Parts: sequence; C-alpha cells; structure tokens
Amino acid sequence: MRKIHITLVGGQPMPVYLGISYCKPDAVLFIYSKETEKQKQAIKKEVIENKLISEDSALKSEALDPVNMEEIEAAAIQYKEKFANDEVSVNISGGTKAWSYFFAKVFENSPNAKILYIDQNNCVHDLKSKTTEYVQNDILVQFKLNKNPLKVYTPFNVYTERDFEMIGEIEKIRRTTDIGIFTKLTNVDLDKKGTSPNNQVGDSKIKCENESCEITIAKSGNIKKFALSSPHICDIIFNAAWFELKVAKILSEWSKAKNIYMNCKFVVNNGQSIEMAAKNPKNEVDIIVDTGDKALFVECKTNIARSTDIDKFNNVVKNVGGIGSKALFVCLNSFGEKEREKFRDCNMLAYSFKESNYDADKLYKMLDTKMININK
Repeated sequence: MRKIHITLVGGQPMPVYLGISYCKPDAVLFIYSKETEKQKQAIKKEVIENKLISEDSALKSEALDPVNMEEIEAAAIQYKEKFANDEVSVNISGGTKAWSYFFAKVFENSPNAKILYIDQNNCVHDLKSKTTEYVQNDILVQFKLNKNPLKVYTPFNVYTERDFEMIGEIEKIRRTTDIGIFTKLTNVDLDKKGTSPNNQVGDSKIKCENESCEITIAKSGNIKKFALSSPHICDIIFNAAWFELKVAKILSEWSKAKNIYMNCKFVVNNGQSIEMAAKNPKNEVDIIVDTGDKALFVECKTNIARSTDIDKFNNVVKNVGGIGSKALFVCLNSFGEKEREKFRDCNMLAYSFKESNYDADKLYKMLDTKMININK
C-alpha cells in the first residue's frame, strides 16, 4: 500500500511544503490552477532538492478550475477512486475554498484517507480524528518559497567570547566619554568603510586594523584613549553593531532559539548573485531568530530617531516573513507614546532595555507568551 499525498496549491506555499514534510509520502499529487502553476513548480523543486520526495514520485495532474464546482467535485471523486487501495492524506490548507470544500467532502468517509489542515502556527490538524501535531519549519525554505531568499547573513556562532567582552568595553566608552563624539566617529557609510576604516572628528579619531581598534576621544582638552581587540572588533564597533550583537547574545539564551542569523540581506530575485545581494539587497534585517517553527524578526536601535523606522520594519517583516512570522523592536532607551501607538497598530512586540531595567527575563517571558500564537 502506497502513501499518497494530495495537496492543494494556493498563494501560501509553506503549508504545502510542511504537509509533504510531515506526511513523508511515497508519491505526491499537486492540485493547482493555471494561476498557481508557478507556485506548484517552485514547491516541487524545493521538496525534491531537500529529498522529501524523488523526481518520479510527483504524480502528473492537469490544472484544475479554481471555481467550477462540478469539475472540482468530479476531480476529487476521480482521485478517490484512483487511490482507493492506497493510504491517502489530503492537505486542504491551500487552494480555493471550493477545492477545500469538495476534496474534504469527497474524502470524508474514506477509511483510507486523512484530511489535514496546517495553520500559520505550523500545527497539523487531522480534521477526521480531531488531533493536532506540530511540524518543524525551515525558515530558509520559507523565505525561498516566498520569493525572498536569504542569501547573505552572518551566523551568530562566528562570534567569540572575546567579541562579547568587547560589548561591555564599548558600553564603558560610551558611558565615560562624550557619547555624541563616539557616535559621530563610529557612524560611517558601510560602502566607504572598507576593511580597515579610519575616521576623525576634530581631535577625536578611530583607527581599526585587523583585530584591533584604537579610539581617541578628545573634548575640552581632555583626551581619553582606548584600545580594543577581538576577531570582529572592526565590524561590531561601527554603526551600533555592538548593540545588535548584545541583543543577539541575549536572544541566543532564550530557550526557544534554535538558530540566529545576523546582518540579513534578502535578494531582489533568486537569480541575484550573493555579491550583488550584499551591495544592493531588497530588504535588510538586523537579526532573525529561528525558533524551529516560526521566525522572529528583530530590529535593534539604541534610540529611535524617526517613528517611521517602525513602519519600515513592519513592511519588511510582512513582505519577507509573511503571516507566519513575528516582529520585535528592541531599543536601548525608552519609547515615546507615539512609538507605543505604532507598535500596537502593527501588532509588533517591543522591548526597551532602560524600561525593563536591563532584565532579560522580562524579554523571555514576553516572547514565550506572544510567540505561541502568531496573531495573538
């Protein structure tokens, strides 16, 4: 007896992919329309590349009318009869409402068939047995299927303990010198920074080379010099990247964090090279946390200069992550009422180090509560 998986292909490709991953079928029948044929081909390619099915296990089928009820019902009956001696699973998560209705109706009384629905929280609901299971998600596949492949990022595990020690050293410099001068020195154009950047503001200057960084802060005749060194100091010292690393380090200790991607750049299209994506990305995200079933997008700001930054981040999460992702805005300083209102409007999580008295447990408790169900 073969394991046949029938899946309805609509605008959301991930439930289709997850259904195949969950069921581990011997053969897959894709139900698609002319409008969703490209989605079908993309999903088919991905499941074959990831060895969920073989090339010859994708059963041939013709495009189905999205709304012709007689044609849809006839197709469902035909497949019910064709696979009467097989173990069948029918994923009705995608496709049109008419497809879902008739395929569920036709296979409802088949003793050899399961009817499955996968929601945005990656829960697989068996509608006949009324049982629910979680299915593991792959956010890199999710981005790819949503036509937003993540080709450029920095894995969190490349950073060392010495890099993490530098966070405290940088915070000390900011605390004990003129923070305005420090910010001007370290805010540079990334395209012009190069690998060994130097910058000067009056008598204050910064010089980075290899794994060392020398900083001189001069104000009113008072001169303070600092020497920092770590494998990635020349990266984390500039443009508040140290703060992003601080946030990533805290998130890495969250119990639900499986993988952390930093400095994420999404390409304009699948054909764009990694080099071009790095120089001209479609979208950028500071941190993405993979929880195993959902993606948490994180924007890090020491201070919110413009409330429009929240709108911009919200649009990136919607366009790249889709409905199965959550957004978290992390700030070093306090939020204003205007920012709070925007967070509420965008259904976005927000965490301020200053407001929480630098208590990471408050962040973990919020994430544990809000990441259970994406839209709650």
